[in-house]
Amino acid sequence: MITSLSRTSSKIVLRAKVTKPDKREGRNIKRRAASNPPGRTEEIKFMFFEILLLLATLVISLVTQSFIAYFFFVVLFLLCLPGILALDSAPYLPTLKKNSETMIMLADISPGTKVYDLGAGDGRLLERAAKKGADVTGFEISASLFLFLVLKKAIKRASWKVRMANFWKKDISDADIVFCFLTPRAMRRFEREKFGTMKKGARLVSNYFPLSKQKEKLVENGVYLYVKK
Repeated sequence: MITSLSRTSSKIVLRAKVTKPDKREGRNIKRRAASNPPGRTEEIKFMFFEILLLLATLVISLVTQSFIAYFFFVVLFLLCLPGILALDSAPYLPTLKKNSETMIMLADISPGTKVYDLGAGDGRLLERAAKKGADVTGFEISASLFLFLVLKKAIKRASWKVRMANFWKKDISDADIVFCFLTPRAMRRFEREKFGTMKKGARLVSNYFPLSKQKEKLVENGVYLYVKK
């Protein structure tokens, strides 16, 4: 930091004062970083969006006294409830078409590949993976989404499978590929509890949120690819 400037003959002399970094400020920065871990903001945004959408739908239902509005509120509530209650997993949020295409591309699926989708949602990844000839199973904890997937599977006579289950309690060690779209908090738990159980060479394809301690192999369109070593 320059504190003074003086002229001597034809030379310009700069007097500078070097300030030492404040160690206390450094410790404060570390404390702030620890209290606000990466991804926490995104989690709050998810929850806030869902609660706001539910409140708006409820208000519309009460004002209009419409059966359709009430029905829509109930369906939306059932869709959001698992994500709101189970903060260690994820709320229902459909994967964008561009991202789902990228996830399938990065997964590099071949016929007979064992694939798990952790939170099957509307089943779009199940369908795309099954078309590649994979042995696909989706886990879904939401009753309404599970019933939707069962109906969708029956109508399309699809080969993929869907289970109404909490994937945290399932063994995924035999998977060749695992798809997920979880919250940052859930990704940290997955890294602690599940990633280590995956077999060597297995691929984890995560939409939007990365693992915190593992180095990704590829990143494209917000999709992260990890290969278990």
